[in-house]
Amino acid sequence: MIDLRKKIFIIAGITVGVIVAFILLYLYVYAPKIRENKVNEVINQAENQAQNIQQNQNIITTPIIPPGNPDEVYAKQVAKMFVERFGTNSNQNDNRHIEEVSSLVTSEMSAWIKTQMQKQSNEYKGMDTKLISSSIQEINDKSATVLVGVQINEQDKNTSKTIYRTGKVTLVKVGSDWKVDGLYWDKE
Repeated sequence: MIDLRKKIFIIAGITVGVIVAFILLYLYVYAPKIRENKVNEVINQAENQAQNIQQNQNIITTPIIPPGNPDEVYAKQVAKMFVERFGTNSNQNDNRHIEEVSSLVTSEMSAWIKTQMQKQSNEYKGMDTKLISSSIQEINDKSATVLVGVQINEQDKNTSKTIYRTGKVTLVKVGSDWKVDGLYWDKE
């Protein structure tokens, strides 16, 4: 007969064998299915995120067109770009403000803006111009007048001040583009 010690070893061996069999069964049968499900889940999440990003990009890349007559909107935008870029300058930027507006103006206006170059200096003096209001005063197929209101922050080495100005920008149609033909500030 088998003594108690041998019985314990046999029972323990069978138990360990059954446990190892279950572990191997799990690793080779169930784990791949679980991994496959997890991989599929991750792939689905990635595809959903890609679709969301694509939808968001479509939303972002769709231009936002303000309401109103397209010619009026375009004229106001050209006036805004001109006033802000031309009015933002310093005596240390090599007159970049002139370069930045040269494509927005007529040839006559181009000659005038070149007379507005800043003398370059090591002692800083500059201004930052922001458009705060604009409205169409008059528009037809060939010309437009845009009334503008701006906030100008002037700075130099020791001081800083903010002033507000109003004026008008006249534009003419050159081909299908609006070009700035004049800038007239109201008296301060």
